[in-house]
Amino acid sequence: MKQKTESMFEDFNEDKFEMGKASRYGYDTRNRLDNNMPDLIDRFKQKSRKKKLEEVRDYVWEVGILHKIIKMKVDFISAGFRVVHEDDDVEEFYHNIYDELGINEFIKNAAFEHEVIGEWYPYINWQGNKPELLTILDPQLVEVKSVMGQDMIFLYPSNSFRDLLNRNNPEVKSRLLKRIPRKFIQAWEKGEPVLLDEDESRRYTNLKPYHEQYARSPLSPVIPDLELLKNLIAGDYSIATKIKKAILHVKVGNKDFDDGEPVDMDVINAVEDIFNNPSQAMELFTQWFIDHEWIVPDTDMFTPDKYKEVYKRILDWSGLNVMLNEDGGGYGQSYVQIKGFQQDISTSRRKIKEFLDDLNKMIAKKNNMTTYGGRLKVPEIKFSKTALKEEDDILKMVQFLYKHGLLSIEDTLDAFDYDFDKQMRKKNDEGEYHDRIMIPFEPSQGLLDGDGDNDGNPAPRDDQDVDPPRN
Repeated sequence: MKQKTESMFEDFNEDKFEMGKASRYGYDTRNRLDNNMPDLIDRFKQKSRKKKLEEVRDYVWEVGILHKIIKMKVDFISAGFRVVHEDDDVEEFYHNIYDELGINEFIKNAAFEHEVIGEWYPYINWQGNKPELLTILDPQLVEVKSVMGQDMIFLYPSNSFRDLLNRNNPEVKSRLLKRIPRKFIQAWEKGEPVLLDEDESRRYTNLKPYHEQYARSPLSPVIPDLELLKNLIAGDYSIATKIKKAILHVKVGNKDFDDGEPVDMDVINAVEDIFNNPSQAMELFTQWFIDHEWIVPDTDMFTPDKYKEVYKRILDWSGLNVMLNEDGGGYGQSYVQIKGFQQDISTSRRKIKEFLDDLNKMIAKKNNMTTYGGRLKVPEIKFSKTALKEEDDILKMVQFLYKHGLLSIEDTLDAFDYDFDKQMRKKNDEGEYHDRIMIPFEPSQGLLDGDGDNDGNPAPRDDQDVDPPRN
């Protein structure tokens, strides 16, 4: 039987509305009971790769705690980046190239892709023997075909490029030819992807099984928790919106007044005027029964307790739970989790270092930078080793190892991110000024225990010299 309604639903079939069924929303309880409806994980798996990439990026920018975790990881991964080479001229050569390429921003973007997407595709545009552009390709525009363990990377044009290419504007096409290699335009005009050369782009992954075509996002294990958190926040927003739009219900008269007859409209209008224009301390003196109440939603759900468990699961996944929560567990558990976080940072750094080593080798080959023995002149890539350590712990550890002769001068300097070769050259250069500059203390002070003499000099040791003799 068809009935006309005054609601937002123009028509409905009354026979469809049965107990335990909500056909209007396309949801059948029997589907859930029969396990025919996919859960959250299955729905994510069934989506296309492009849609998955869009969703994991959205999680980072929409969920505050995840954004903070990813940003913290990116900052730790990129902290203290530098290039070091024993030859100052070689070091300066690479340093200038990196400055022109904006290497620091590139490293942060690579770290972001590594932690969020799970793989990244750096692209190098060469101008002669030097890289002119270094960027990261949009993974949604990349297709990878692996043949005998060798990746073949194909690049599709973006929508913005298609728009520019289809314009009949000679100036636009002239600029495109200057900025984009001709082989790209020739293939894209035909609607075909471009096969990139090995010296243009390679794939670097976080964790990918050999039998799978693409790496999965490292966020995959916590997608249900991220979705639950978004829904909880949306619920709070809904409650807050209803509180803001709370309804004031004023009742005038009751069943005992005037034999239950409705109050005259003039009386209701008079009460409405009173509530529309209240004073700061309104008092009512009436001959009728007036009652009023605010109709507001139940605010018991408007509490932070519901977030605790989902926050804990997200922090456990990140390895930061102990670092941010004092109730994270005992010392043994804390040590294991923090070590896991540190290992994750180190692994990401090694992958970025792998790419930069590959880039430096290509630069050295193209510029014939080799030693007499035929080895390529490439710098060493270093990151800060102290970013994840407390300064007091570092100092105590170095003191102990140096005191007992277990740590060399080179390793001592490296522990504080100083380059040994540079410091030795500086010390040699300072030698000629040593007799003219008064040094109030010896470098070994503060690293050794002992009473020393009255002048503040450390007590000599029998087993080794504290300071090597100067030349």
